[in-house]
Amino acid sequence: MPNFAGALKGEMRRLARKEVRATVTPLRKVVAALRRRVAQQKRLIAELERSTKRSMRNGRAAEAPETQDSQHEPPRVREAGRCVRSDDLRLGDGASEAAAWRAGNLAAHPVHGEA
Repeated sequence: MPNFAGALKGEMRRLARKEVRATVTPLRKVVAALRRRVAQQKRLIAELERSTKRSMRNGRAAEAPETQDSQHEPPRVREAGRCVRSDDLRLGDGASEAAAWRAGNLAAHPVHGEA
């Protein structure tokens, strides 16, 4: 008969890893999207600086260069509703305040009186 405690620990470890993986995978995708966006913006800034230097040398006003990036904006990264809801539940009382803040209608806290 195998060691019951060892088997139980192994199963708990497996389930914990599975849960962490499920939580971290969406975050990795968001981080990757943000890194791509930062790299794109760095390229755009470098191109604009080069164009500004060129125009300063020629004595003309800087004109924004036509780039393929300026034609379409990359998709914005958005936090999923279920993540917000789980954060609200995890954080407790202050979460309702955070939800109101995100909605744009933050009311005065009852303890602190009216603002």
